[in-house]
Amino acid sequence: MMRISLAPDYRRPLPGSVTQQLLDPRGARTVLGDQIAGDGLPDPIRPQPNSLFGPRGVCFAPDGGPFFVADTGHHRLMIWNTVPQADNADADLLIGQPDFFSEGRNAHGPLGPATLNMPTGVSTDGKVLAVADAWNHRV
Repeated sequence: MMRISLAPDYRRPLPGSVTQQLLDPRGARTVLGDQIAGDGLPDPIRPQPNSLFGPRGVCFAPDGGPFFVADTGHHRLMIWNTVPQADNADADLLIGQPDFFSEGRNAHGPLGPATLNMPTGVSTDGKVLAVADAWNHRV
């Protein structure tokens, strides 16, 4: 299952802890990308406005938005204008694919300024956005 969980408060795991999760005793408040079929098994992860496949980078811009997720397996950067408050909220924008239903390295085309190939990290100061585009060997 590929998902991101958001909680208003959390405790960092102890150094040397086996778990790498951020812990909140009350559980997640918002879950994104939770694609589960009726039988409890993960659905095939097709690109959609609310699906994630192997997300590896998350970034909050200052003052509550936008919120960015490097959707590594779909070769795209998902963008919500504000931090989502509902489970499986659709993203507002994306970079790396022509639409929310397409996927493929460099959008199945040549390397270009708006394509991605395994984005793994994202950071912003509210003015500049930086994306680690791992297999294109660039930021």
